[in-house]
Amino acid sequence: MHRTASLCTAGGAVVAVVLAGVASPQALTTGRAITAKTVFDMASNSKQFTADAVLLLAGRHQLALKDPLSDFLDNPPAWTRDVTLGDLMRHTSGIADYQDLLEAKGIELTDPAGQKEAIAAILASRPEDPPGKRFSYSNSNYVLLAHVVERVTGKPFPTFLQQEFFTPLHLRMTLSPAVDVPGKAKSYDAKDGSFTPDSSPWKQYGDGSVQATPGEFVRWADNYRTGRIGGTELLTGVTEGAVSVGDVLRPRGIEQGRYGAGILLLPDKSLVHRGDWEGFHSTFKVSPDRNTAVTVVCNVDSPDNFRAADQLLDIWATAPPGATSTRRHNRSTAPLSPNLARTANAEPLASAISATVSAAAAWSPP
Repeated sequence: MHRTASLCTAGGAVVAVVLAGVASPQALTTGRAITAKTVFDMASNSKQFTADAVLLLAGRHQLALKDPLSDFLDNPPAWTRDVTLGDLMRHTSGIADYQDLLEAKGIELTDPAGQKEAIAAILASRPEDPPGKRFSYSNSNYVLLAHVVERVTGKPFPTFLQQEFFTPLHLRMTLSPAVDVPGKAKSYDAKDGSFTPDSSPWKQYGDGSVQATPGEFVRWADNYRTGRIGGTELLTGVTEGAVSVGDVLRPRGIEQGRYGAGILLLPDKSLVHRGDWEGFHSTFKVSPDRNTAVTVVCNVDSPDNFRAADQLLDIWATAPPGATSTRRHNRSTAPLSPNLARTANAEPLASAISATVSAAAAWSPP
């Protein structure tokens, strides 16, 4: 078992990266341990950037959420005239998930497939429900939104995110599907005590594929507090018009909530999302006051990331004053303070993170 914390400033906030776990399956193929600098595929947590890209363009009057999808397609199917960008963003389009559509065509996760194949499969299908009727989570919605951003801006979607979000916020992130970026962890499938590398050559984006450390992802959370990118208009758009998810996400640990711009708004006003792709799993949560955020990541299946995120937020909120002072003034890599280390070693947290290597990060303004 090992724990450490690295400290740095982040737009007026402070980031602490906490690592906890046992022997790393990462070392099985790379010989590298997971550290605060290890990069993970954030999977569906990437949807925040796609939705915010759309909100950013809406704020510039380059599109509107009420615009029909058909406006951004060549030779659009008739049904796309009834699906709005808002339907896509909030998962009320009724469109089936492209992963299911591709597999129905005989394209497996081990076969090459990219954005072009996914969009073709989507447009060749028909919505399973009338647009706007109900929430139904579908990765197709965000692949289509990425296409809309490219159509409106004339830029590749990864380039747009880099120029409009990652670079201005000094975030060490990249949108790179199916690419082993420097420092990236390997993902694994665990079975009967053994670990097998788990990867896919699929290269879709918009629904996932942002690569980052957990520390960088919580630095991104500061934008939900400051609105540095997009201003108050974007921050309002994140939750405005959010739709009830009903009990659809109960198997993922969400009893109730409303889905807004690539993220869930919980009854207590906190924001949360989960990402799962290959063996990568991530949970991202921002406190109701937007002053604290936590990211929990794993590169092998983990039992309860939502619970781990909640408990880490509790630890952060109840850390002793001395530990808080250390986090705010020490700008170098340092061990956890004894009091905080004892809290982080609590059995419920260890159980939630399980015997796999996980990483978590949290920030709060000084």
